[in-house]
Amino acid sequence: PNLGLVGTLAWTGNHNDRLAFTFIQDHEPDYNSAGVTPPAGGRVYTSRYLQTLVYSKQFTDRFSWVAQSDLGVQGAAFGPGTRTARWYGLNQYWFYKINESWTWGLGYEWFRDEEGFRVGQVVPSVFNPNGRSSPVPGGFAGNFNQCTFGPQWRPNGSKNLMIRPNCRYDWYGGPTSLNVPGALPYDSGTRSQQFIWGTDISLIY
Repeated sequence: PNLGLVGTLAWTGNHNDRLAFTFIQDHEPDYNSAGVTPPAGGRVYTSRYLQTLVYSKQFTDRFSWVAQSDLGVQGAAFGPGTRTARWYGLNQYWFYKINESWTWGLGYEWFRDEEGFRVGQVVPSVFNPNGRSSPVPGGFAGNFNQCTFGPQWRPNGSKNLMIRPNCRYDWYGGPTSLNVPGALPYDSGTRSQQFIWGTDISLIY
């Protein structure tokens, strides 16, 4: 059996700000155990640490800000005796409330996968063009960036239903030496950036 440790910490300040921290220390499958040349004897588990930190600030009745960061570390991530994998990121969101029904939001997200361990090949593989969602050695090491802008609409000030149309732009940059030659994360593996119009619908019950 695998034993893990989970911890949380929350703090509320005196100036309309809040801080929350969560961490997990556990043993999780390494890269090879995900389906790429499984090691003899079955799955291999190595030490993994994850943490999330969230800070929010209410500047006025209308304007607020949220910052959230992640960090992950897994030892011997690519099989026994291999290198440690690290991934981390920082996300920031700004909100301006018009009324009980409408709020405008702007977000910027940055994520870095140092060794290409967390962001895998979810496009047609260069080794198997007809396959989908098949991990290949290397993944996508590098920086992933995203900007999102749009309104949040809560019909009649609903606390349970939120509709969020938005525009989103993603771009990626990474060291080609760690990635599969010719593989890129967007547009079926052909581009390093993408633009999306989308709508999210959230229902809380």
